[in-house]
Amino acid sequence: MGPFVFPRHLEGFLMDKKPTYEPLEITVGKLEGTATTAGMDDGRCSQLGTAFVVFIAMLLVPAWASSGHADDTGLEQVIIAKGSDTYVPYSFLDEEGKISGFNNELFYSVAEAAGLKAKIELNPWPIIRKEIESGNIDVLTGMYYTKERDKLVDFSIPHVIVKYSMFVRKDSRIRSLGDLTGKEIIVMRGEISHDLLKQKGIAGEIVETEDTPTALRLLSSGKHDCALLIRIQGLYFMKKFKIKNVRAVGEPFKPIKLCFAVKEDDTGLLARLNEGLFVVHQTGKYDEIYNKWFGILEREVVSFWEIMRYAALVLIPVIGLFLALAFWSWSLRRQVRVKTAELKVELSERKRAGEALRESKEFSENLIASMKDGFSALDKQGVHMNVNQAFCEMTGFTREELIGSGPPHLYWPEEEYENIETAFRKTLNREFHEFELMFKRKNGERFPVIASPSCLLDDKGNVVAYYATVPAWIHHQTIPR
Repeated sequence: MGPFVFPRHLEGFLMDKKPTYEPLEITVGKLEGTATTAGMDDGRCSQLGTAFVVFIAMLLVPAWASSGHADDTGLEQVIIAKGSDTYVPYSFLDEEGKISGFNNELFYSVAEAAGLKAKIELNPWPIIRKEIESGNIDVLTGMYYTKERDKLVDFSIPHVIVKYSMFVRKDSRIRSLGDLTGKEIIVMRGEISHDLLKQKGIAGEIVETEDTPTALRLLSSGKHDCALLIRIQGLYFMKKFKIKNVRAVGEPFKPIKLCFAVKEDDTGLLARLNEGLFVVHQTGKYDEIYNKWFGILEREVVSFWEIMRYAALVLIPVIGLFLALAFWSWSLRRQVRVKTAELKVELSERKRAGEALRESKEFSENLIASMKDGFSALDKQGVHMNVNQAFCEMTGFTREELIGSGPPHLYWPEEEYENIETAFRKTLNREFHEFELMFKRKNGERFPVIASPSCLLDDKGNVVAYYATVPAWIHHQTIPR
């Protein structure tokens, strides 16, 4: 029986892994990142009988088991996610003690889109950071990306970009970072704004505070000259505490990626979260959540004279470019409509393909369960990856005893080691023959078998796994010990 090259998108089912995904660059709403779309290469096989057995083997092992979030019954467990209990408005406990914030609401929507069961708990930041880095929880709903942190956890594509702004009193002449030299500057203790001033070479008097509300109250009361704060947080607390004499000036700066964080090397969960983010963008759910938390904060009120001053600066060039921009805008909207339609078709096709794979997997598992011949699959080191019920009945060993066991296998008689190892080495060298061997049952009885091995290859000709069938009729013969 010769080797069979099988389609790449089915390879994960035999190896107990997810299907292979290819990257798709996207820019949706307020998030730029990378989502994934399943590769759907086609495969062909001229030997239909061989293909049938191989196809069954490839679909035997549940596709998502390797993600580490399924119990022994194959049912997914609840994902434990945690967030900060004080990081307003991204993650916090509200006045009634309920979980609130943009990060948490978005995570629930992403989990639902990815088909994950999830539970969120909020705790102080030092505690939850230690828990995710030590692998004691599955996800953080919000963590800023840095190269140093990426060595300890894995990050999703960013779900929002956080920026800093300068906050000053409305009568202040400060307009840019360059105006801060010699000024009294309020910063959050432990945040990166202090380091930013050093990087820019700005020599000012640094005033550290514990939280954003304190910084805004100091500034509003006439103390100090400026506060460097996370823009959304500053606008949020100005609105909450009705601070009217402070405003944000200049362009926002120091963009930081805020992402979901998972345990190091939990690629299965990470892929599903990224795909969930892609889905909530496509459905418009992301924009709904974003506007709920941040939309009103970003609509700043400016005076009539400020509007007129800025309008005067751009009025003449705008008139000159109006027709060109109008045509460009029409063309862009048309392209967006076309791309959106294509993405909808692609998502629909992926859904249908996934349903077809699930139906094929269920059908194949039922066929395997009813096979009279014994069937076993081994990895490249000869370790059992899978066996069917017929094989277990032949040998008397349970599936749990066989899966994960390596050579010499439990059903190899000690006196037959040399013969079986010779056949085993030939199989690993891709010398496929029908081998007449002697196996033993768990009770010690010996019985003759005819083993027919072969291997599975990927589309590059590399060995993925080995498998063998043992006819059912022959194992009823018993040789006394």
